[in-house]
Formats: sequence, C-alpha cells, structure tokens
Amino acid sequence: MIGTKLRTLRKERGWTQKELEDSTGIAQRNISSYESGKLQPSSKTIKRFADAFGVRVEDLIGDLPTEPA
Repeated sequence: MIGTKLRTLRKERGWTQKELEDSTGIAQRNISSYESGKLQPSSKTIKRFADAFGVRVEDLIGDLPTEPA
C-alpha cells in the first residue's frame, strides 16, 4: 500500500506531515488521507512525493497497479 510506504519514508527521515507538506506543496490533510489509505494519490502527486524523498516513482508504487496515462 502506497500510504504505508509514504509513512515509512517520512518517518525514516524524521519528518512531520507538515514538513512533508512544506517540501511538496501537498496539503497535510491530504498527506494524512494518503497515509491512512482514505485517498489514493494521482500519478502527478506520487511524482511529487518521489522527488521530495529522493526516490524513484517505482520505489513508491512497487507492485501497485498504475493509472492509465
């Protein structure tokens, strides 16, 4: 689940959701919803998270199904 991966990466870096908001421009309430699985981020949002964490998009989505282009 991408939410679990987001939370894990954020905590590994010692970041709060607010700090992740500051580095991505994604609202903290949405970050919370992504991490809890209430919302699924778009491919554009996933790219912003990957850039902030310095990882590849593939590292975030792993074996999750991808959205059609």
